[in-house]
Amino acid sequence: MEETIRALEDMLVNDKERHKELICCLEIERQALIEANVDVIMKMACRKQSLANALIESRPHVETQWHKVFPGKRSRVSISHIDKIVSGGDPGVFRTIRQTLLDLNDLKDRVREFTGINRAIAEDCLGFLRELFSTIMVGDSGEPPVYGRRGEVKRKTESNLLMHQEV
Repeated sequence: MEETIRALEDMLVNDKERHKELICCLEIERQALIEANVDVIMKMACRKQSLANALIESRPHVETQWHKVFPGKRSRVSISHIDKIVSGGDPGVFRTIRQTLLDLNDLKDRVREFTGINRAIAEDCLGFLRELFSTIMVGDSGEPPVYGRRGEVKRKTESNLLMHQEV
C-alpha cells in the first residue's frame, strides 16, 4: 500500500510541475502578445499543447492509482474524498496527497486566470486589426453605422480607398 501511495504522490507532483510550467508558458505568451512577437507566441502554443497532452495522458494513470489507494465505485480524485476517509482524524499518509491536490487546485485556478488574461489581450489585438483592415479596405467614414430592418449594417462609403478605386 505504501508503494501505491508513493506512486500516486509522484504522479500528482508531476502534474503539479506541468501546471507550473504551463503558467510560465502563459506568462511568456502574455508578454509576446503585448509585443506582438509571433515567433514566441507560436513556440508557446506548441509547448502549451504538449503540456496539455501530457496532462491528459496522465489523467487515466492518476485515476488508476487513486482507485488502488481509495477503492470504491465512485471515488474521484478530490480533497473532499480524502477528508471523508480520514473523518476529521489525522490524515497521516494522506497528508502529502492532500497538500499536493490543494496546490494543484491553486495552480489550475492560476492557469484559468492567465488564460483569460491572454485571451482578452489577443481579442483586443484582433479587434484592433479588424478595425484597421476594415478602415483600409472599405474606407469607413467616422460616422456611426445605420442598421437596416434585418439588422444589416449600412455605412456611407465616400472614400476612394482600396475597395473604391478603379482597376
